[in-house]
Amino acid sequence: MRFAFFPGCRVAFEYPEVEVAVRGSLESLGVELVDFSSFSCCPAYDTVMSFDLLTSLTITARNLAIAEEKGLDLLTPCCECYSVFRYAMWKLEDDELLGEVNRTLVRFGKVYRRRAKVFHVLDVYDRVLKRSRLRKLGSKAAIHTGCHLTWPGRFVSEGYQEMLEGILKRVGVEVQEYSRMDYFCGKGSLRLLDPKTSLEFVEVIVRSVAAETEAEFIVTPCPECRERLESGQKRLFEEDRIEKIIPVYHISQVVMMSLEGGE
Repeated sequence: MRFAFFPGCRVAFEYPEVEVAVRGSLESLGVELVDFSSFSCCPAYDTVMSFDLLTSLTITARNLAIAEEKGLDLLTPCCECYSVFRYAMWKLEDDELLGEVNRTLVRFGKVYRRRAKVFHVLDVYDRVLKRSRLRKLGSKAAIHTGCHLTWPGRFVSEGYQEMLEGILKRVGVEVQEYSRMDYFCGKGSLRLLDPKTSLEFVEVIVRSVAAETEAEFIVTPCPECRERLESGQKRLFEEDRIEKIIPVYHISQVVMMSLEGGE
């Protein structure tokens, strides 16, 4: 199994421990990741797409065209990257819009042909962990799937929360339910425009986890959610608004923990 690897800007530049876990776990599971130095930003929803949809779609289509040239589907550990790609693919089902995008791409020697598929790392774990020998971690965790996978709309499949729960069950992690499992983490533009409200979203989530579960940590498939829940808790703890900090892990880190102890 081979994929064009699209780590996303956050993972590539800010979260090396997540990239190490993704690469290490997938290599152990027999999945080959092919790197492309020519990839650009996806680009994220609150960047180019906010003011120029056609340019945003063209940038995304260029990334897809790079994978297509090698006959590869694309894999990412980032929920926002995954959602942006799937959104662009959905929009570019329109032949007229696709023509506009390709008229720009052809100037750079690229054409998007609608051949490449896009997968989140959850999709691959769900497939390959079923035939792998794993160490059962014997832990309890809360999950935060994140808005890009929890509220998929017309262009992203449903069922990712159940998929995340199933993966954790396979590695011996008991998922503890709480009332704010589908709450917004406060990331994105809100953190820039209204930091106070953004932090309040984090507080609601972690207070719910602390009061309603016995979770030892929080697991998310989204690097953005991981960063917001980590940095937000540190701020809340410094301000004496929470009593303790609950560790937050990307799903790849938890899978890697299990694989390191497997046979």
